[in-house]
Amino acid sequence: MTNLTSFRLAGTSQVSMRQLLDFFENAPRLRDITLHIKTPISDAQNGRLASLGCLKDMWIAGGLSPLLFGHLLIPVGARLGMEVDLPIPLIENHPLRFLDNLGNFSNFTEIDLY
Repeated sequence: MTNLTSFRLAGTSQVSMRQLLDFFENAPRLRDITLHIKTPISDAQNGRLASLGCLKDMWIAGGLSPLLFGHLLIPVGARLGMEVDLPIPLIENHPLRFLDNLGNFSNFTEIDLY
């Protein structure tokens, strides 16, 4: 998969975090990723990081973003879109729960929340 640049996965049976990270590590040229799947089985080793050094655009839905972000290195300038469940009404001056999982981002420039 070393030449793969675009990947979309939607509506499949449940996958594991380990499978996703293995896949990303074997596709180092990924530029465009769309994931709309069930929350994966959390079986990845603590501290394991997968680099997405060529990433330009990523869209994530289906509740997996907090789990996945804890294992990804996202490059500067990548565009990220994600579907999140926000409390209604939003609690003023209260950071979103998933923001603690963004520690592996490198000065990202754009995040779109839907």
